[in-house]
Amino acid sequence: MRNSTPEDREPSRNPATLAARSEAAREDPDAAVRLAALQSLWADRAGHPEVTDLVRASAEGDPSPGVRRRAAWLLGSAAP
Repeated sequence: MRNSTPEDREPSRNPATLAARSEAAREDPDAAVRLAALQSLWADRAGHPEVTDLVRASAEGDPSPGVRRRAAWLLGSAAP
């Protein structure tokens, strides 16, 4: 068994977890899954500037009006 690193133990810092959540936010056929992935990514956005771009893309182009609204709200919640 290999030694785990802090990145392995903390989902917000694990690149594989970030990639999986990003893929789910972009591509899952279920709007509820896309929404949950976006919210999870948003909570862990510190240190991951690409998350803002992904949320912006969802706000502008997700097929679900509910996901688009929530993504726009997330972006607005970060306004100074």
